[in-house]
Amino acid sequence: MVAALLLSALGLLLFLWQLLGGPRGRPFLPSAAAQLLAGLAALLGAGLFVSGGGGAGGGGPGHCPALAGLGGALALASGGGYLRLRARD
Repeated sequence: MVAALLLSALGLLLFLWQLLGGPRGRPFLPSAAAQLLAGLAALLGAGLFVSGGGGAGGGGPGHCPALAGLGGALALASGGGYLRLRARD
């Protein structure tokens, strides 16, 4: 989950750099790739948490895996949607 957070922050910084100071007329592929990797890392982290029987005091995992899965799916859709749009051009 830490890797997902770091990759998401990297994607945001890459996006801002490309938007404000980077080369003009180029696609935002590095930021989209970072978002895809962040989504995969979030889904992997949620899967590892659930498979390890995570939770405080031996209880169930609660809402954490569902929220991580939703966040990972949204990050995958965000990065993958941009890459799919660029492939059509």
